[in-house]
Amino acid sequence: MKIILTLLIFVFTIVLQVGNHISFAETFHSSLYGFSIDIPDDWSKRQPKKSWTLFTYAKLGSGENLNMNVLSAEGLSSIKQVPLRQTFHPYYDYVIIVQKTYENSQGTDFLHCIYKWKESDLKKKLEGKYRLQYYVFQWIRNEKLFTLTFTDSESNFTNNLQKFKKIIDSIQIDK
Repeated sequence: MKIILTLLIFVFTIVLQVGNHISFAETFHSSLYGFSIDIPDDWSKRQPKKSWTLFTYAKLGSGENLNMNVLSAEGLSSIKQVPLRQTFHPYYDYVIIVQKTYENSQGTDFLHCIYKWKESDLKKKLEGKYRLQYYVFQWIRNEKLFTLTFTDSESNFTNNLQKFKKIIDSIQIDK
């Protein structure tokens, strides 16, 4: 019995260590915008669909993807100056905010926001048959609004949240 218990503990420990490990294969650096981010090795670069999208990556075979959008934030110096109603305009009334927090690091304010869409025709239009959840990480620098959005299925979102946070933790703002 002790041997079986020891084996179970050993296997469980290995599974936890492997499950929490992320291997980064690529560091995306933008000298134009002054930041870098590490991209996991099992994610593939995709073609952005919008002109304001700096890059898009997806983990093929899963619902996980991330987009970095860059928009003008003329006259603004902090993400705290942008109300969520404005961030989600004109769809704010269709959003369910699951979590919202601000942090300051390296002299820059950052917003963490987890959300999903309310059941509606808009949700069907945006997501089709999928039920998705989103994690947005935003900041403003040099009058540019940076929005990093992680998207995953609602059923897998919680399992992948730590991975998304590790990717966010890899972001380095140039001095």
